[in-house]
Amino acid sequence: MRCLLRAVVRRSRGVVSHQDRRFEGDHLTIGRSTDQDLYLPDLRVALHHATVVAAGAGRFVIQSAVPSGIRHNEEPVQSAFLAVGDQVGIGDHRITVRPPEGGHDLVLEIAQVRADPGQEVEKRVASASGSGPEKGLRLGVRGWSWILSMTILTLFFVVPLVARQSGAMQGFLRGVVPGVSDHAWSTGGLTEGHRYFGDDCNKCHERAFVSVRARACAECHKDQPHHFDVERFKVPALADKQCAACHKEHGGAPALTRQDEGLCLDCHRDMKETAADSKLLDIEGGFAEDHPEFRATFVTHADGKDRSERIAMDERGVPKERSNLFFPHKSHLDKTGVQGPDGKVVLTCASCHVPEPGGRLMAPIRFEQHCHRCHQLTFEIDDPKREVPHGHVGRVLDGLEAYYGLRTLERADIDSGEPDVLSRRRPGRQATPPERSEGLESAARRARQAGKGLFEYRACATCHQVDEKAQSVFGWDIVPVRIARTWYPLARFDHGRHATVACADCHGFRPADCAPSTSPPFTSNRGVADPEKGAADCIKSVADSETSEDVLITGIATCRECHGDPGAKDRIQSTCISCHGFHISPRFAMDGRARPQPGDLAPPRQAAAVPSADLTDLPTGQAPTAQ
Repeated sequence: MRCLLRAVVRRSRGVVSHQDRRFEGDHLTIGRSTDQDLYLPDLRVALHHATVVAAGAGRFVIQSAVPSGIRHNEEPVQSAFLAVGDQVGIGDHRITVRPPEGGHDLVLEIAQVRADPGQEVEKRVASASGSGPEKGLRLGVRGWSWILSMTILTLFFVVPLVARQSGAMQGFLRGVVPGVSDHAWSTGGLTEGHRYFGDDCNKCHERAFVSVRARACAECHKDQPHHFDVERFKVPALADKQCAACHKEHGGAPALTRQDEGLCLDCHRDMKETAADSKLLDIEGGFAEDHPEFRATFVTHADGKDRSERIAMDERGVPKERSNLFFPHKSHLDKTGVQGPDGKVVLTCASCHVPEPGGRLMAPIRFEQHCHRCHQLTFEIDDPKREVPHGHVGRVLDGLEAYYGLRTLERADIDSGEPDVLSRRRPGRQATPPERSEGLESAARRARQAGKGLFEYRACATCHQVDEKAQSVFGWDIVPVRIARTWYPLARFDHGRHATVACADCHGFRPADCAPSTSPPFTSNRGVADPEKGAADCIKSVADSETSEDVLITGIATCRECHGDPGAKDRIQSTCISCHGFHISPRFAMDGRARPQPGDLAPPRQAAAVPSADLTDLPTGQAPTAQ
């Protein structure tokens, strides 16, 4: 898209000028970082705050990259379509959409709403030095400095301190002249979560001029999860930490949590020193070079029990997913289409994979919604619209017996091998009990025959693993489906924020003869192989996958194509907190109390839930290493 960025510059004596800059690209980034396409020098603006992308048909959409969002026509939103006349507020900057001109697709006018506070300081300095309009006073710089210092001390320290002793006076100052009340002691505004009780300082501050203690935070956040298993690991450095060491309030920042690398590296740089029993790997520095290879979570069946095991994506042995399903992506993503009930249908990723509300994860695949149109569960050739339910083996057999029993008793199957006694029955005469018994036995035999065809040769056997020697009353059993809910449960990945990236850019698989490269450009989805350096770029597309055992996710090299360390010039600047959380233990709260432990896996026939985020709470020998 071609965009014209018009900055409004207000000079002295009310003179307003414009500075135009042209931009061409697929998307326009907005933020406080100097590598952003639209640079907004305001501490309330995140390093990367928002992105403007083309939505087709001459429309554009702005998407926030931070939880605090943006203001679209004075309404707080996360994303919005842009129209001529719309105003977007980010920090103290107002971005107005103007009519297109000069061959540009989009014209944005950027203005700073609040006046520069430095102008007032310049006026005071000029006055104190005798160079301003008050130069007749000729008091001198030192005299004015003392007057100004005493005035500030009186108005913003003595008066608020005295007012705190009187509730009435404090209320008066807060309501009428908040500038000289205890509000003057605040270093900045509150985040949205704390703003509703912002007038009650005692909620957090137990004593004046003393940092907020963790016990004050626990009054509201008593169930906040801890970071690890506090019974197994004793980390004094973390036990003595106050919430304020990581969470900074009154900073005017869009996020309450520190964003720097030191937030995590202070402990994770040397894990043996931090926690001797930990199996986490050390992380020496940033994401671009020092982060270990990702470890995907697989469902195993060790000792007859379902367990979670984490396997590094750069290991020599190609990992396999044991989902108990037969599903070849290659045949479903055939460019010529697949045969459906109404003819050829060309399927894409979005035909089955749709985001959940909010866009972070993908919704589970449902047979009735995604598969049934092509995979109908019919069983009787002369009744093509009749289907068995997609469910438990017992439900299927019960449905078959009921169907054939009704047909037999109604003499709908005269040529189907029924007992002769039913065929010779006089029209209009009710069947006798022996006749009904023989008819039901015949129906049961036919139901078993139909069930054998469904479970062993088609329908069920097409997609599911069927145990034909199951020790059950039914004779067959469907092996439970085990699908990983997410490959990297210890990281945050939002599909919605990666909507501009094609599915195939991140999803692919490593065939058996493919080994990860050990030198640039490294194995990834989109890199180009460099034979001189010995790099093997052999990741294949999802459309080439012929078995459901293929792990259709790649490792860290793919993410590094777009994400880099803080200060990177050609990558998205990413820190630990961009992808990882701190309060992740489902077993323990921050005060050490035990919390209920959610199951690692979902019940049979459901997608497996996200494994425990407690890094040390896996069975012996299966504790995960760093992601």
